Amino acid sequence: GMVMPMTQDLVVTGNPSWAFASTGATAGTRWFGLLGHECDRMYPSSPSWADILARSPVVIDGELRGHSDMTIRSQRRAIVFATGTLQWSWALDDHPGTIAHPNMVNLQAQQLMRNVLHRMLHPVAWALAVPDPQAAAELRAWPHPYRGGTLQIAGAWPAPGGTKELVLVDLSGRELRRLAMPSTAGETVRWDGRDDRGREVPSGIVFMRASGARTERVLKLIVMR
Repeated sequence: GMVMPMTQDLVVTGNPSWAFASTGATAGTRWFGLLGHECDRMYPSSPSWADILARSPVVIDGELRGHSDMTIRSQRRAIVFATGTLQWSWALDDHPGTIAHPNMVNLQAQQLMRNVLHRMLHPVAWALAVPDPQAAAELRAWPHPYRGGTLQIAGAWPAPGGTKELVLVDLSGRELRRLAMPSTAGETVRWDGRDDRGREVPSGIVFMRASGARTERVLKLIVMR
């Protein structure tokens, strides 16, 4: 990380789109004064599957000294959000403002924070509210609806990296089963309709989450007993 002598602007990327939903911010939007007084960035050893929400130049004494990165990444059941700037909290509070802590309330940044927290707290609700058209187009399951026997799932799987498993969850977000994710497009995954304890999954909605290097796809499955 770097220590900065003054505050600078945070420059957002607009990616991933779900994080910036309803913010009005697009690639290149500058959020005034939110970069400082310490910052951090991605390094070669950092996870390759992290999404960069903001990449901001760091200028010290009139010279470009590097950049700061705001990132978010998913691995297994965890989502990690790293602001890359110590002053991120200034956008979120209603501090009246002082020389040491000026008022930097930012409504766009507050909406991004709501989006991130909502996905952390309600992963299944997020999957319902934000369908994944790429998953629906490239992953298919049969026989579907599932009524028993063996369910087969095939298609263009996400690139390997991060979580290399398929995770099945129910509507409450409870994990039911983990299956090995194929590494080659066209390979088939088979599911016997049972959870990790060997019990039949009852009728209802089941979500299959496939995570790769920079992609997470969610496919909705209907179980009818």
